[in-house]
Amino acid sequence: MIAVGDVKTGDTIDIRVECDKDESSTMTLSAAVLNGERFARGYEILSASRLNLTRFRSTLVEGTVDCDRDGLLYTSVPQNGNWSVKVDGKPAEIRLVGDCMVAVNLTEGVHTVRLTYHNAAFSLGWKISFACAAVFGALAWSVYRPDKKSAKK
Repeated sequence: MIAVGDVKTGDTIDIRVECDKDESSTMTLSAAVLNGERFARGYEILSASRLNLTRFRSTLVEGTVDCDRDGLLYTSVPQNGNWSVKVDGKPAEIRLVGDCMVAVNLTEGVHTVRLTYHNAAFSLGWKISFACAAVFGALAWSVYRPDKKSAKK
């Protein structure tokens, strides 16, 4: 992506791609224009009822939001299957925006929203580690039992 800056109707933009003289290829070029007024309006709408953080950690995002109407609270949190959300202390369904970003439906009014990250792999990992440590401890105890050593003497 190349930002060309402020361009007005009628301006000419010259883009050159240089290749070695023995190379040849094809290229697809796409151009887009940002509508500044529409962007500002969208930002205004999105920031009207934003989440005011009260707690933030690597596995927890919590805050309050004052919704002036029913709608969708969009977050920039990507859903990988490990996030859950509660609204006013009750579990809520996660909706995906763009098939990846976490969002939740909210009704008009003030709400407390809590996003929690549960790492399923970590949970499984510590359980396996604990089981292995228990097996190791049992094997070590069976090899070095105090009653075995005293019987040999």
